[in-house]
Amino acid sequence: MVKGLLDRSITTKINWILDNILPPILRDCRPLMHFIISFAYGKKTKLIMDFKDRYPFISEAELNTIYHSIQDVPINQRRPSDLNPKSLDYVLRSVVGDTVLDAACGRGYLAEQIVKLGKSVIGLDVIVSEKMEKGVNYVCGDITNLPFENSCFDTVVCTHALEHIEDGNKALSELLRVAKKRVIVVMPCQREYRFTPDLHVRFLPYMYNFKKFIGIEEAQYDMHGNDFCCVIDRA
Repeated sequence: MVKGLLDRSITTKINWILDNILPPILRDCRPLMHFIISFAYGKKTKLIMDFKDRYPFISEAELNTIYHSIQDVPINQRRPSDLNPKSLDYVLRSVVGDTVLDAACGRGYLAEQIVKLGKSVIGLDVIVSEKMEKGVNYVCGDITNLPFENSCFDTVVCTHALEHIEDGNKALSELLRVAKKRVIVVMPCQREYRFTPDLHVRFLPYMYNFKKFIGIEEAQYDMHGNDFCCVIDRA
């Protein structure tokens, strides 16, 4: 199940070292971070390096174009999911019911794993490739305005997505709205620096930051492989 996620296991450790071991004066050093990030993004490195400076003035259409432009970089081609093996197993164990929405499903890896559990799965993302299939019904849509009725999925899953969303609270409220039984949220444990090897706009370095963002005391909070994980039961 998790063999193909070996690259993610390695990058999780690298990101932890960058966040917690490298001094901030080096962590925010443009030449050093350009060198490190270039191993993952190659010719797209400048786009990643300039992202935070540009973000306050980027339109939604331009942001979607940026996300689309990095789909073909080597690290994204080799790594099917941002989930590490431990958090992947946690999500799969936590799914309940027969109908599942994978909101902001990315390349569709998780949605396809959930299908193998015998579930009926819809995968929603702002970018949906024609090559994405394998038993999943893919829908193009916005996580902050889900095109579904209230309580129409037994389980709603959202992994490694809300850290990309400026209005994360609106997105979370939409996940809760369309869930009948359970919502599962996974976000990375990550410190905020000027240069990070991703397009994140929300950073949660501690569990209490994650709990504050979710805002539901009775939810179940866990950490697996440097991922914050949360299960919210609706009934």
